[in-house]
Formats: sequence, structure tokens, C-alpha cells
Amino acid sequence: MEFKLFINSNLIDYCLKEFDVIFSVPSDSVEECKKFISQRAKVIPSRYPSHKMLNIKRDNNILTLYENFIRQILALTYPKNKNYEKCISQEFQIKSYKNAQSNRSFLSKLRTTLVINLAQLASFFYFFRKFIQLLAIIFLRNSYHQDIFRNFNPSLVVVGSMGLDADGYAIYEAKKNSVKSVVINQSWDRTVCKGYPVIHPDEIIVWNHHMKDEAKYYLEMNNNNIHVEGAPPWDFLFHKENLQNKNDFVKSLDLDPAKPLIYYPMSSAFWHKDLIENISDFYEASVKNIINKDIQIIFRVHPYYWRNKKLRRELFEKLDKLKKIKNFYINYNQVGVDSNYSFLHPKDQNFVLNCYKHSDVCISVTSSSMVEMILSGKPSINFLYGDWKLDNQYIKMKDFLLHHLEKLYSYNIIKHVYSFNDLIMEVNNLKDLELDKGLLNKFIEGEFPNNRGNSAEAYSKRLKKILVK
Repeated sequence: MEFKLFINSNLIDYCLKEFDVIFSVPSDSVEECKKFISQRAKVIPSRYPSHKMLNIKRDNNILTLYENFIRQILALTYPKNKNYEKCISQEFQIKSYKNAQSNRSFLSKLRTTLVINLAQLASFFYFFRKFIQLLAIIFLRNSYHQDIFRNFNPSLVVVGSMGLDADGYAIYEAKKNSVKSVVINQSWDRTVCKGYPVIHPDEIIVWNHHMKDEAKYYLEMNNNNIHVEGAPPWDFLFHKENLQNKNDFVKSLDLDPAKPLIYYPMSSAFWHKDLIENISDFYEASVKNIINKDIQIIFRVHPYYWRNKKLRRELFEKLDKLKKIKNFYINYNQVGVDSNYSFLHPKDQNFVLNCYKHSDVCISVTSSSMVEMILSGKPSINFLYGDWKLDNQYIKMKDFLLHHLEKLYSYNIIKHVYSFNDLIMEVNNLKDLELDKGLLNKFIEGEFPNNRGNSAEAYSKRLKKILVK
């Protein structure tokens, strides 16, 4: 179950009004997770082999290699349908997968070619992709939590993906026990970037109508089992109870409320090399007066950096210089240090809310902060330079073409920059960055048509309806 979504969006509070809730999480996170929920909800250790979350490298025995082979085919499979547009992500993902294997052995390259050809074949033919899916389900057979099903008799199993990693085991075990399974869409890329489902749940809840179409055509869910209920991760942007007065908030950062303010939530380690260079560029631009002396910037560290000591040390060494600049403020956020998970304190979300509402513009590296700033009625500048590290290869940001990003860009509401010099030019002319109201309304209607600010409550109500369906 996607624990963070339930906590950060307060979905857990709404669910506890209707249900008894049991969270199944990796064993090393049980005590940490308990800190964030009331005693009414239970937290138990998961027995599913979650190799992704526990950073475990799987043994390369013959069965594991075969399972990975089947899963990779599905990961690159996107059904073709004459009634709907093709998924842009497939071409990029196939290219990236092929490039990642370029320095491998002849047999690895042969395997890669076979995976790609079979994925393309599966994309065109329904019966073939269902056959591949059937082969994958063989590896999902399990009885890891039969005692839980016997002792608690759950009515619903909720997961965050269409069978990725441990979620596949959970959906299978739910089906085995005749319990309904539901996927709650907890990220903006889940319907268009994860390939064909390893196993289908009974129902899925999505954010908007184009996601519903994507779930119908790319994931081949039954139209009647796809429900549009909004985006719980962004409910907080529509609430004002934790919004401070701008004057008080900006002064609390030792900044000037009368001067232009930029919010820069920095990227995760996928862009680490360029982020280090980027921070140095900001320092040089400030001390050499290349950047307007009135410009103020809030730099926020990505929570990922609390998981990796080496990368964190490299980043913080650069930030130590940056925080000496009068108009720069560094926010390190509040997370549990050296944890496999980055649970943000509720105060962090309040801080982020005030950053979006009181800043004049947001700087993003193809992250969801673009969306969050636009929802706050402010413009976003998007970095499209440098390299994104993916599967041990570096991909040019300008070539990072994924379906959900292209959909976002199609609204023509994001300002792209392709070099640091371009960025400084935009930053020094902030007054010229204004959102077109017509495009803004089109964006909000397209991406957030339902339950703005109360989608977590809507998800809870939908789960209750699914129980009696």
C-alpha cells in the first residue's frame, strides 16, 4: 500500500472513519511508520520480497533471469489502438533500454533484441500480451500473508501500482482469497510509463479523464472499473488553513517580502552531477552580479538526499557556500536521517505550501513542482539541459520524452530553458513571466477536473462504494 500517499494527503483520516486499516510495510520501516498514524490503524511487516524498496540485488539464477525477461517485455509493452493515440513513452523507453545494454556481452544484446521485438509484438496483438502476462503471473503465486487473510478477513486490498514489485504479490494474494483489489494512482506517470500490467486489479482510481483513457487503452482496464476522483497529493494546495501571511513567512526566512522571490525545489540524485554544477553556477552568478541583486531564491533539498550519505555530503558542501549569499535561503526539510524512506514532517508540507503561494516563480527539473506552482497560479521555469542518469546511462534532458511530460507541455504553459544563461535571462526578467489565464484554466480543467482540495475524501468514499459494488 502506498503509505506516503495515505499520510501526506490525510487519506488515512478519511478511511479510518469508514474502515479498519492495516498497512503492510517493509519490516525495517514498521516502527517509523507507526509514528505517523493513530493507534486505530495497524502496521505490520510485509513478507513480500520487495527488491526495489529494500535495494536488494536479486540472485541471477535461471528462474530469476526468466522472470526478469518476462517482466521486461511487459514493461516495454503499450497496446496499440486505432481509436487512441500511441503512448510516447514506449519509443523512449525502448531506446534507453537498448542503450543501457550496449556495452554488455553478445548474449545480453541478443536478449535485449528479443525483449524489444516481443514487446513490440505484444503491443500489437492482444492475445500475445495476455499470454506474456500469464507467464508473469506464474511468478506471483504466493501465500505470504494467509494468516492475515484468515485472522482479519480483509474486504479490500489497496496498492499503488498495477503489479510492480511487491504490489503484484499483493494483488495475486487478494485474488487467491477472493478479495477485491484496488490501485490508487499515486503518481502522474503510472498510467503511461510503467508498461503493461503484470497483473490486473479489480478497480483503479485515477486523477483525471485523460488518465482514465490511458488506463482503458494502455492498461486495458474495463471502463466501468476506472474511477476519476482527483489528485490527493495536491489537495493541500487548495487549502488555506496553513497559509501564513506573506510578510511573516518571507521575513521568517530572513528575506525581504518586497523583493522578487523564486522557489527552487532541487532535483533528486538522477540529476546529481548537473545539480552540483548548477549550484556553483548560482553562486558565481551572485558574487559576480550576473543575477539581479534583488532576486531572492529559496533552495529546497530533495528528500532523497537523506538516504545517501555520499551524495548528501557532496551536495551540502556546495550548499554551505551558497547559504552565505544574503538573498539565498536553504531549506533542508525535516526527514528521518539515513532512512530507506523519506517521511516528511507535516510542517514540511506547510512550508512547501507557503513557498508556492508566496513565490513569484518556481524553478523545476521536469518535476511535479511545475504542476504545483501552476496550480498556485504562478509560472514555472523548467530546466531542459544537462543529463539525467537512468539505468547507468546519461540521457540528455532535452531528449527525456515521456508521455505524461509531453501531455503537460502540450498546454503551452511551461517556460523551458536549455542553458544556465537562458535561466538567468528569465530570472532577471521575472516581470515578463506571466501565466495566460485561458491556458491556466484549460490546464486545471484538463488535469484536475474533480474534487479539487478534497480528493482524498473522494477516494475514501469511492473505496467504500467499491466494497458494496
